[in-house]
Amino acid sequence: MQKKLYILLLISTVSFGVFGCKREPEKLSMEDAIPVIAAFPIVKDIVVNLESIGVLQPAVFMEVKAQVSGTLLDVLVKEGQTVEKGSALFKIDSSAYEIKVKEAEAELMVEQSNLKAVQKKLNRFKELAERNLIARAEWEDLESAVEKAEAVIKLNETRLDAAKMDLEDCVVMANMDGKIGKIDLHPGCYISKEQSKALANISKTDSLIVEFEVTEKEFLSIPKESKRMEVEALCSSELCQEGSITFLDNQFNDKTGQLFIRGRIDNLEDRFRAGQSVKVRIPIGLEKESMVIPQKAIRYNEQGAYVYVVREDMGVMMRQILLGSEEGLGQIVKGGLDSGERIVVEGHERLRNGSKVEIMQ
Repeated sequence: MQKKLYILLLISTVSFGVFGCKREPEKLSMEDAIPVIAAFPIVKDIVVNLESIGVLQPAVFMEVKAQVSGTLLDVLVKEGQTVEKGSALFKIDSSAYEIKVKEAEAELMVEQSNLKAVQKKLNRFKELAERNLIARAEWEDLESAVEKAEAVIKLNETRLDAAKMDLEDCVVMANMDGKIGKIDLHPGCYISKEQSKALANISKTDSLIVEFEVTEKEFLSIPKESKRMEVEALCSSELCQEGSITFLDNQFNDKTGQLFIRGRIDNLEDRFRAGQSVKVRIPIGLEKESMVIPQKAIRYNEQGAYVYVVREDMGVMMRQILLGSEEGLGQIVKGGLDSGERIVVEGHERLRNGSKVEIMQ
């Protein structure tokens, strides 16, 4: 009897240990909630833009080339320096051209002396010719000699002018106001006037040209009366500048099917550079009551873009959305989200579908 009582007592103890110690699952409290920053979508009217990628070019650009050949003696300007028209940029050895000027001056003096001698002879024979005391042919030869001497003098004057011009060109001048570009020359190198490469280039950067292309469909969406456009740096959406369309080509490229367009922007603050690729926007319409969310609220998976929607019980729900175009630092949402639904903007790292969150101010 005592043995049976002992066995029953042992079974009761084991049962209590197995079943009596079972605990209810813990509920996630607000102390375990994940802190996040959340916001509601913004509803506003959005300007619809046609977008393309363009390249900036200087509005005015000139290459500086040598007009004479010779050894470069000095570089009188620094890269990136702003110069005025007529400023000295390079100095080429002028010794050979100084000699040519002196030679041309001497030849001109000789021919001028010859002309005087022929003219004196012509004057002496003038009275004799009028009285028919010399042969007519001899008189005509004297007249022809004077004309020939005068022509030779004009030729030598032209040669002297050319020699002086070459001498002046030994100092290479700026042919316009602007900013000097890269210089790959140094004193001592030989400069040839036949070389294709320029000594330097000068460009005006206070205004820039942007060149880009659009498809036929995009072209048809551009309002005919509108010339407005805007460029934006690819590296920063905050670096943008308004401008205007100045030229549309009269035909589409038969190879690419695109139309060439050129515009102009002011660059007085020197924020853009020639050769820089930029995003070009042309306003083509207005979408009323568009919904915009911050770009940093958007996440991506295999199905596309999604956001975390905060429910009333402070749990989050993953929601796939349909995106439209960018709007500054925001993104237009075309579907999958209501304007009254709050979404997580920051703090996604630990979130899962159903996670509890605490919204931080």
